[in-house]
Amino acid sequence: MVKKLLIEEEEKEEKSLQLNFSFPKSNRLKKKFEFQILSRSNRLTGRYIVVNYRLNPQLSHSKLGITVSKKSGSSVKRNYIKRIVRESFRLISNNLVNTLEMNVFFKGKIENVSFKEIFNELKILLNPFLIEKSVTTIPG
Repeated sequence: MVKKLLIEEEEKEEKSLQLNFSFPKSNRLKKKFEFQILSRSNRLTGRYIVVNYRLNPQLSHSKLGITVSKKSGSSVKRNYIKRIVRESFRLISNNLVNTLEMNVFFKGKIENVSFKEIFNELKILLNPFLIEKSVTTIPG
């Protein structure tokens, strides 16, 4: 009986220590005015992506918006890129400043861009906003 209680307590402690890598809807920019505010904000430019950002002290967690125009490619390619950016943000978000709002959009046509390239570029662009510099690395 006591052994079961100890095991249950240890499992609870392990779960509380695990990082939360979810991407709930509360972490997304959804309203048109949120995107408009960001379009007039600061800008970081990389090889494939551009990030409009602002620091909003009223936020309790970072928020992400993704914009991919039809000029970028077919719907399959656009949705693939959005999945890559969401996953990259999800992995980086635990180390980001909580007051960051950002919109990620792509420059030009999307060719064969890998997850690793987008992840590394986003990590480099968001480096000034990282609390902990040791962010998850992508294998391969």
